[in-house]
Amino acid sequence: MTIIVAQKTDSGVALAADNTMADGSRIIRKANPKIVTITSRIAVGCAGLVRLGDVVRDPDRWPLYEHSDLPLFERKLGQFFRDLLKDEEHDTPFWAIVAVDQEIFYVGPGGSMARVDAPYCALGSAELVALGALHVLHRHAGGTNPPTGEDARRRLVTALEACAEHVEAIRPPWSFTETRVP
Repeated sequence: MTIIVAQKTDSGVALAADNTMADGSRIIRKANPKIVTITSRIAVGCAGLVRLGDVVRDPDRWPLYEHSDLPLFERKLGQFFRDLLKDEEHDTPFWAIVAVDQEIFYVGPGGSMARVDAPYCALGSAELVALGALHVLHRHAGGTNPPTGEDARRRLVTALEACAEHVEAIRPPWSFTETRVP
């Protein structure tokens, strides 16, 4: 079971995730992180096949991000995931959230990718709980300006705690990373 959450901030995107996995009979701490920093401007969180996650977490495999051309990088990113997943079975689960500067991209099975217009995103077994918590926190804060990095982290912790309350396999400790626009 996995939960990965992302929140746009005033200077980038904050990501958080749980650090556990369930093998059906017990919950154990996972050795591989679910979220990683690729560069100071790119971070990724992934869920699903560990073998594919290992490829995604390797910074040397990522396309180069030209600092001023996000649309070109978005196309390269889409191709990266389509190539990664092209030979996988269609029922093989793999999802990712990619943060680039202040943008969030959602990658679904088969390599489909969409830019997230909302100020937050979630994926995983408690996705709906996390999205509900982030929605309430966003509305409570006025829903206009992006939060600071510290405020975003507090929102993400609250969303993760809500997930832990409702899904037995979601437990702390939490991992965090953040992108920063130069």
